[in-house]
Amino acid sequence: MSEKQEEIFKKIRDAICSNVECYPVRHNALAVATPFLDWMGERVEVFITENGEITDGEQTLNQIRALNSYNDFKKWSNQKDYFINYNINLIGESLDIHYLENPQSILRYIQGIARLPGFFEARPLGEKQDRFPTLVKNMVRDALVSNCPLRPIEGMVDWALRLTQPKTIKINSVQIYSDMSPVDGNKIVEIISHQNSNDSMKNAHVREKLFNPIFLKAERQDVEPFTITYDLKDYPRESQDLLSSETTVFEIKNSNAMAQITKMLVEGQTA
Repeated sequence: MSEKQEEIFKKIRDAICSNVECYPVRHNALAVATPFLDWMGERVEVFITENGEITDGEQTLNQIRALNSYNDFKKWSNQKDYFINYNINLIGESLDIHYLENPQSILRYIQGIARLPGFFEARPLGEKQDRFPTLVKNMVRDALVSNCPLRPIEGMVDWALRLTQPKTIKINSVQIYSDMSPVDGNKIVEIISHQNSNDSMKNAHVREKLFNPIFLKAERQDVEPFTITYDLKDYPRESQDLLSSETTVFEIKNSNAMAQITKMLVEGQTA
């Protein structure tokens, strides 16, 4: 090995090893943040239970549910072979490591849970069964608990739940509603759904959802309105222009959306 090769090798080794972190979570478990990225570009985390088991804490199948692709996963003909190849043991809704013999068995497991959601196409729901706001809140709660630097050591789940609960703001005799409850009281968040509706219904839905932030901005100049949708291009041009001009838009399709949304929710909170 040449001196230059050794120098580069050490940089690669240090980049991987220095990015493994751990912190305590519920039920006396230990969360391990790895340097590897999942299908959304987020760091892959696994959990070591109090009795020494390695698990994903049900996060992977929750992601697949958020994609509305759980039925595709259940019917997937390659599921058994995939789990064997990647050292995964399906226990209820949890993806646990099957055996722990050497470092390669751990790396296979981490790679397997990181890749799995990417095999299934996202299927946004339409207005007849519009669970998109619920799916968004579940994904944001998972991101808050898993990756937010300002998450508390204790009570993380209740903390994440409070941030993603709707809130009411009373302005004179008008009740203004926000789909989430950011730490900063000047922020208002609306989740835009109806992706599979016709254009007329999409435009009506966007106008209805924007009434709250537009009215609030007219009354209070320091208001910061945010909207969350799957893909802005799902909507007619007039709705795209209205959302972009009146609010800061987060698109769930983007790999950094969860990091942006969680940062927006907790900004102003002290560590």
